[in-house]
Amino acid sequence: MVSSQARNKMNDDPERKAGVLHSVQQFSLFHSTESVQPLSCWSPSPIPQTNQSLTPAEVIQPPSPAPEGFPATESDVAMGTEADCWMDLQPPKQAVCSGELLLSISYLPAANRLGVVVMKARGLHRDTLQHSIELWVKLCLKHEGTRLKKKQTRRVKHQMTPVWNEMLMLEVPRDLLEKSRLELELWNQVSPGKQLSLGRFELGPQAPGPGHQHWKQMLANPRKQIAMWHSLSV
Repeated sequence: MVSSQARNKMNDDPERKAGVLHSVQQFSLFHSTESVQPLSCWSPSPIPQTNQSLTPAEVIQPPSPAPEGFPATESDVAMGTEADCWMDLQPPKQAVCSGELLLSISYLPAANRLGVVVMKARGLHRDTLQHSIELWVKLCLKHEGTRLKKKQTRRVKHQMTPVWNEMLMLEVPRDLLEKSRLELELWNQVSPGKQLSLGRFELGPQAPGPGHQHWKQMLANPRKQIAMWHSLSV
């Protein structure tokens, strides 16, 4: 409110009157009855809430199992499902026996000689001889994989049960016998330019089965002939 004295002074001074009126107008605008609207700010719309849970993309759900009576497909295995695989057990492969060879061995410690008597063969298969019979035995003495000696018997023709009764002497020091082995192989001359092996076996401390037993008996009985049948394995 403006007093009477101030109004009189304002009327006397026109510039002062104009300044007072301007202040009153500013005050009226500031206290206007119209409310000032606040500045609007953008906000993202809220994510709608659902009852369904989201599955992460990196989690791979396994496919549904195949119906009963239907085998699993390749896609089932590729998706990581566990599948039982059954197959029949196969018996271990064994060497085919093509006959037997009778052999006698002895060791003479004083002379450092190993005597091998190739006696005879039996049970040879006629189909492996291919209508031609000319049989002989090759012998090879090895020490730790190194060949020391090799010999062979004479050839016996036209006999399904050949007999040689032939002694082959090998000079071997006693200390080498513990790590040596004797390999024997039966051969047949099929044609003038073709030879066929009918089977082989070996004797020694590391030989399997009868080969180890025969060698052990020879070392335990020096100067004594020890004879034993051996199977020829193809």
